[in-house]
Amino acid sequence: NNYRAENEQCLSATYGSECYTCSPGAAGCAGIESYKRLDAAEYGACDGYAKMKAEIYARGPISCGVDANAEMEAYTGGIFSSKGSSINHIISIAGWGVEPTTGDEYWVLRNSWGEPWGEEGFMRIVTSENKGPAGTDNLAVERECAFATVKGFRA
Repeated sequence: NNYRAENEQCLSATYGSECYTCSPGAAGCAGIESYKRLDAAEYGACDGYAKMKAEIYARGPISCGVDANAEMEAYTGGIFSSKGSSINHIISIAGWGVEPTTGDEYWVLRNSWGEPWGEEGFMRIVTSENKGPAGTDNLAVERECAFATVKGFRA
């Protein structure tokens, strides 16, 4: 299913296509008969602090699982730390940094919840190697990560 920020069942039978689009309001959803697929040239896992940094440095953002809990949903800014164990959402890690005033090291997490969430759609969440006061609890974001490089489009 296309991501729609809600829990749902697979709607392919409803719309007659494995790919469909939904518009807000009365327009609803409709199947897409002709669409292109994006193929990957290379892909693989890059779990853990060191592998994540190496992959981001080499090729850019990666995708990671996260335990999107109520605290994450309520995030409005700052360096974030919260325990997590059960992966239930996918995000992108775009980079990392260090907060100069506290020394907290953080991942720059990009979410699909839109610009109103967090810091214009982003979150700064501590790394597992953080030495600053925010701690190292990061919603299990370093546990299930992957990368891919684009090969091209096909019909």
